[in-house]
Amino acid sequence: MLIVEDDPDTLACLEWLFTDGFDLHVASNGVEAIEVLGSRVVDVVVLDLTMAPLDGYDVVKFVRDQEIGCRILLASAQARLEQIARQVGADAYVTKPYDLESLKSKVERLARLNEPS
Repeated sequence: MLIVEDDPDTLACLEWLFTDGFDLHVASNGVEAIEVLGSRVVDVVVLDLTMAPLDGYDVVKFVRDQEIGCRILLASAQARLEQIARQVGADAYVTKPYDLESLKSKVERLARLNEPS
């Protein structure tokens, strides 16, 4: 699992939430995310949309262009997040501030989708 979040406090919270049961990697921006995705197998990416120098849109484009077989869960406070998630081809989305139980449940569901049959 890869968490991509530029806010250090939010990232720390998400790391704590997913410490158990996940092979966890973190990135604080899109550049770091692409480095991780290019060098490791990741089943689920929890992806903040608004970051610099590369944002979540750039990361989704990289994943789709490189045909990386991971599930993407967008995380943002943007008003049209459901519509954005559909447009970019994300598998799920959560709005900020997070409902931690809902977020964990969605990540676990996406992880199960990538398990071999």
